[in-house]
Amino acid sequence: EVLKTRMNRRQGLALEAERKWQAAAETWRRVVEKLPTDAYVQHRYAYALLRAGVDLDAARAAALRAIDLDGARAEYRLTAACVHLAENRDRSALAQLAIACELDPDRADVNVLYAALGARVGRRD
Repeated sequence: EVLKTRMNRRQGLALEAERKWQAAAETWRRVVEKLPTDAYVQHRYAYALLRAGVDLDAARAAALRAIDLDGARAEYRLTAACVHLAENRDRSALAQLAIACELDPDRADVNVLYAALGARVGRRD
């Protein structure tokens, strides 16, 4: 089982590199079943689902689970924010981006996205 799980992890990464997002998501789902408390695995599953554009509920659940398991990773927060954006939940996305900016203030891409989304949300109020 351990060897099979390792092989699935490698396959998931390879499928991502090939941009085969739906197949990658299915592969990461199998890994999540074996390693439900691995934050990285939860994050990869959420990311693949998001990129595949399928099952945003599962993507959100996996992204938030990754954060529950390891809340100190800006990348996990960014993925959660992107899922929220895909669901048109701008305020939730903004909250995740704010934390990501605190965790990794040198990430220009996160800071730019946070500023742009903050301006958009501010215009609606």
